[in-house]
Amino acid sequence: MANKINLRRTSGHQKKINKSFAGRFGVSSDADILQQALTHHRAGCLSQAEVLYRQILARKPNHPEALRFLGLLAHQVGKIEVAVELLGKALACRPDYLEAHCDLGNVLKDQGKLDAAAASYRRALALKPDFAEMHSNLGNLFMAQGKIDEAVASFRQALALKPGYAVAHYNLGNALKEQDKLTEAVACYRQALVLKPDYVYALNNLGLALNYLGKFEEAVACFRHMVALRPDFAEAHNNLGNVFSDQGKFEEAFSCYHRALDLKPDFADAHNNLGNAFRVQGRLDEAVANFRQAICLKPNFPEAFNNLGNVLKARGKFEEAVASYSRALSLQPDYAEAHSNLLLCLNYLPGQSVGNYLEEARRYGRIATDKVGTRFSDWRDASHPKRLRVGFVSGDFWNHPVGYFLENLLKNIDPARIALIAYPTHYKEDELTRRIRPRFIAWKPLLGMNDEAAARLIHDEGVHVLFDL
Repeated sequence: MANKINLRRTSGHQKKINKSFAGRFGVSSDADILQQALTHHRAGCLSQAEVLYRQILARKPNHPEALRFLGLLAHQVGKIEVAVELLGKALACRPDYLEAHCDLGNVLKDQGKLDAAAASYRRALALKPDFAEMHSNLGNLFMAQGKIDEAVASFRQALALKPGYAVAHYNLGNALKEQDKLTEAVACYRQALVLKPDYVYALNNLGLALNYLGKFEEAVACFRHMVALRPDFAEAHNNLGNVFSDQGKFEEAFSCYHRALDLKPDFADAHNNLGNAFRVQGRLDEAVANFRQAICLKPNFPEAFNNLGNVLKARGKFEEAVASYSRALSLQPDYAEAHSNLLLCLNYLPGQSVGNYLEEARRYGRIATDKVGTRFSDWRDASHPKRLRVGFVSGDFWNHPVGYFLENLLKNIDPARIALIAYPTHYKEDELTRRIRPRFIAWKPLLGMNDEAAARLIHDEGVHVLFDL
């Protein structure tokens, strides 16, 4: 979450000295002027506040509070360099000025100077080690740097100091979601909502996590609650539409997406999601129009380019599809889904050389290999098993060509010799799922797991042979 501007004053003896001086000579004290300035500042009357801050500084150029608040005002109006300079001056006047260290960290973070921002936050923590809010701010900065483990540690420290800190529970949930620890993330979002029931951002992310875990009714309840709290929150309508779309309830989904776009016409994500819903229904012209609109609004949108590629491929426009997938990969080189779609599409492109295709496949392999964490050094499968343990990882254990091919294969496997284990990566189930499920000795969904956790589960099952379908 964004850091709020803190307009609290710090205590000190200067106010008493100035008031004594003012009482004797009948002029406003610095403290009185500062109070007036803060009143204007809080009311949003920034010009009046600036005049008063500068009035103090004309009399006393090294007044740390006037420098700090003028720096905050400069930050508010987008004068970042000025804000950094003024906050730096405030700290030069008072090196132990806790709030100024915090403010400078926030400004530097907005400036994109993340290492410098971290240094400011750490100086604040050196002055006040039990400052829970600053541990949370540092965690958010680590998130921006992609240092997720450090972020988790910072949020946990904030909660150790302040267990009832709803924002830190929410932030910890976000960090755990980045680690694909969705069950733990859900618990954090729920705790944030216990502490702050109208916390719409926690409701939003709780709904997203529940939807990913296939808990659709709970997700719908979250987003409906959001819409009740914030009827004008376009993201809530968009996300509710996604849940309905995942359930195949397309009329409800269309209604939600259109409502999101009524509220926010330049909402690229809603156009992208609406395009996906049209694609699933076979309304390809409408799908293309929405994907192109999403890209027009957000030119660096790899998911929209990938989705547009899928529709172009379905219409037999293979060269255009390859161009679209390639654009997605230029924007996000490790986008595995787009790379997989590109490899599939290249099979249909006339004149494609074997060498070119092989090089593209090897590049995909290198990217996948780079994502592998710690390799296993021990194996738990028996060297001479009574039954071979064979695992299948797939998101297509339902009415899908892969599902139909697999059903015929499973009928011809002798369960006395081969034990089958299914690892579904998709929540969807139907009549075909119900037919093939009894063929497996175990059904272990991988939803909500990161690659490392999924690999550990399969490893611990003692699988001899694993197929990725």
